[in-house]
Amino acid sequence: MDTDTTKQVIGCLCLLDRAPSLDEAKAVVAEVVATSPRLRDRVTKGGKLRWERSSTFDLDHHVTEEVFGLRNTAATLDEAVERVFLRPLDEARPPWRFTLFANRRDENTPDAPRAAFLFSGHHALSDGLGGLAFIERLCRGTKLAHATPTFSKHQANSTRPPIFKTAAQIFGLMFRQATTSTSPLVGENTSLRKFTASTLSLDELLLQKSKLGVTLNDLLLGLLSRALTQFHTVRGHRAEDLTAIVPVSIRRNANEIQLGNQLIPVSLKLPLTVTDLIEQIRAVRARVNEMKENGSAVAYRALVELIGRLPDSVQKRLCERQARQTHFICTNVPASREAQSFCGATILGKYGLPALLHGHGVGFSFITYTNKLCVSLITDPNVIDDPGELLTLFREAKAELAQRLGIGGQEPVLDHQPTSAYH
Repeated sequence: MDTDTTKQVIGCLCLLDRAPSLDEAKAVVAEVVATSPRLRDRVTKGGKLRWERSSTFDLDHHVTEEVFGLRNTAATLDEAVERVFLRPLDEARPPWRFTLFANRRDENTPDAPRAAFLFSGHHALSDGLGGLAFIERLCRGTKLAHATPTFSKHQANSTRPPIFKTAAQIFGLMFRQATTSTSPLVGENTSLRKFTASTLSLDELLLQKSKLGVTLNDLLLGLLSRALTQFHTVRGHRAEDLTAIVPVSIRRNANEIQLGNQLIPVSLKLPLTVTDLIEQIRAVRARVNEMKENGSAVAYRALVELIGRLPDSVQKRLCERQARQTHFICTNVPASREAQSFCGATILGKYGLPALLHGHGVGFSFITYTNKLCVSLITDPNVIDDPGELLTLFREAKAELAQRLGIGGQEPVLDHQPTSAYH
């Protein structure tokens, strides 16, 4: 739910090896819009929120170009993305925009990002999987990406009594008095945001998770736990177990992902108080398995469906309560394992921009694309001024694990720098 300082706008940034023309981009987006009526709808207020067809839809308003690297423009791609992402969506129009970024200063410099595009929109329009589905459709001639929900197999086999018990427990927690956290990850929000991203070798991560006998999701949450432990330590804060919101898809047909907001916000407590990295990863796996066994995902789904029938004001209060009882959001979305292109330009990486909930200072995004893990962070600078520090700590945790497992750790993908490409 929106507040003045935490608008629920999400996005996906795609890095390109060259800049298409704005006319080329508009032509491709127009084709997708023509077959996706929701992209021509706007949200109307007054009583219950609802969708209605916009009578003044204008593609030129939604598809624009931003230049960076020149005088009086953003110096880097990161800065250009931050500027666009912070611009309010016009409530009188469909809640999305497509922005093409072009580097006019370093067009001939190999390490500089030459171009990118950002698809961003309000969460009411779509969740992350739906947004990636839109991007897949822009990449003509490629297969629509799909993903199996993390807990889908267990959902089918869950028994009802534990689910009802778990649902009652979760509902009780939503009305529990929120405790004040001293974590440096939470604080007073502003409307400002900072963005950074990096790319890691997916093949090496897959080898690490196989060595440990865990899932890729377990591994990433374990490495993130390690990074957050170090983040607290260097700031003189005692590490405490933190609660992450982990969105889980509830799409019934994983092969037909379209625009839409079909996820449930599952809360998962991460083991920051475990001091050994490998034991942290195993502790994450144990907690995820416990969630599967007690039917938490199904219980959350039942509660989400129930809450969705309540008045908007009540829904907002319940969402605010969950935000106060959690510390950050972490998304993990699979994209295509094959390289894709947009208007003839190769897509080099895909980076998520999650929305922050009220009181949260950071949001994490993992997207697997080709042989890469695309990692990105959004922070509120009033809470966390330098998102790059967290990114560095995550990479250090990965390097530490590689060393302990004896599998090298030589990262074939270059570190992200503000003025270089994310690869």
